Amino acid sequence: MKKSLHKVLYYEGVAIFAMVIGAMLIFDVLLKVVPGGYFVKWHNSLSSFYFFSVSALLVSLYSPLINVFNAVGQVKKSVIFMCYFTALTWLLVPLMIRTFNYPGISIAFFIMSLSFVLVVREAKKIIDFSLSHILKDVVIATFFMTAAILSMRILLVNILHRDTLFLMCAVVGGGALYIAVLYKIKGKELYTEVLELFRSKDI
Repeated sequence: MKKSLHKVLYYEGVAIFAMVIGAMLIFDVLLKVVPGGYFVKWHNSLSSFYFFSVSALLVSLYSPLINVFNAVGQVKKSVIFMCYFTALTWLLVPLMIRTFNYPGISIAFFIMSLSFVLVVREAKKIIDFSLSHILKDVVIATFFMTAAILSMRILLVNILHRDTLFLMCAVVGGGALYIAVLYKIKGKELYTEVLELFRSKDI
């Protein structure tokens, strides 16, 4: 189970980190490019998008761990966490809406997602694992992808004002660099493990 958990967390991180961080880096430019004046309509909601994105990333880290509790017969822990998140939703959402208006919803979900540390702590009592060790390669690849996309943004958006070209280069170039860095770190093991993950019937 430990090996399966490592693979699930790693490859879920591979997918989620690239998509979430990549989307956060290009979304405002995408709103400008899409016809219909979406940037004017939605630019005030960009902060909500960023909060929801980060919360989605953090939630993705603890979702497989909830399944671990069920797999080892500790369903009570899963139920306790579900009740905890439900109660937190009822408490935080109205409070944040009153404080920050509609953007408060995204802030509330971001605050709730920080509870992933509690789930990780409980999961470590069952399986010995290190989240930082599992996701080290993903963080390195994400760093290089982020640096590349930000460099493209400075050149193509801020200096040359070529928004469409930036989006194309960011998606294709940033994605290719991300995969290349992961492949450089793990080599052919990356390909074989992906195949094993899809074939496995473990968690």
